[in-house]
Amino acid sequence: MAKIFISYRRDDSKWPARQIYEALVRVLPRKDVFMDIDSIRPGDDFVEILERWVNECDILLSLIGPGWIGSTDSKTGRRRLDNPNDFVRIEVRKALARGIPVVPVLLDGAPMPDVDELPEDMKKLVRRHAEFIDYRTFDADVERLIKKLELSRTAGRVRVDAPIVHNPHGNWFLPGNGRSEWFKDHADGPQMVVVPAGSFMMGSPENEPEREPW
Repeated sequence: MAKIFISYRRDDSKWPARQIYEALVRVLPRKDVFMDIDSIRPGDDFVEILERWVNECDILLSLIGPGWIGSTDSKTGRRRLDNPNDFVRIEVRKALARGIPVVPVLLDGAPMPDVDELPEDMKKLVRRHAEFIDYRTFDADVERLIKKLELSRTAGRVRVDAPIVHNPHGNWFLPGNGRSEWFKDHADGPQMVVVPAGSFMMGSPENEPEREPW
C-alpha cells in the first residue's frame, strides 16, 4: 500500500493541505499518510522524521499555492526557495533524486513555476505532470487525484477503529474475509471479524423435529 508525503508551506496552503490529508486517510491507513502536524509527536526531532519519511514514501505531493514560489523568510526577507536548508526545497529535492512520483498539485489557479524560478536541484519539478485542485470543485478534484494515483485500494473495505488488528491492510477490513483478518477491542477480548452486510433468520422453523411450541 502506498505511503504518501504531503509537502506544503503553512503560509501558503495549510488549509488545503489539511483537507487533502483528511481525504487521503479515508482511503489509506492514517499511518501511511505524512503531514507534519499530525505525523510528528511532541519531542521528536522533526528534521530526522522528515528525512526518514521522504526516504521511505512512495509518492510525494508538492502542494503549490499562489504564494508558494515567492514565499519569504520573515527574519531575513529572502525567498525561502533560495535557501538550501528550506524544508520544502529539501523534501522536493530528495524525492526527485530518488526518482519516485513527485506530483505538483496546483491550488486555486496557481501556475506551474517557470524553470528559471526554481533552484537547480528543483528544476526537474516542472517536468512532472501536474494536477489541479480548486476550492470550488475541491471534492471532485481530490477524488480525481486519488483515482489517478490508484490509491483506492481499500475499495469494498470498511474501516474499523480497533487498537489491535491482524490485517495487512491496517484498519481496513474486507467483509467476508473471515479469520484471515481479525481485530480486538482490547488484549483480553475475543478475535472479531467483519461479516458482509445482509440478514439472517434467528431460531428454528416451525416444522423442525422436536421443536418446542413455546
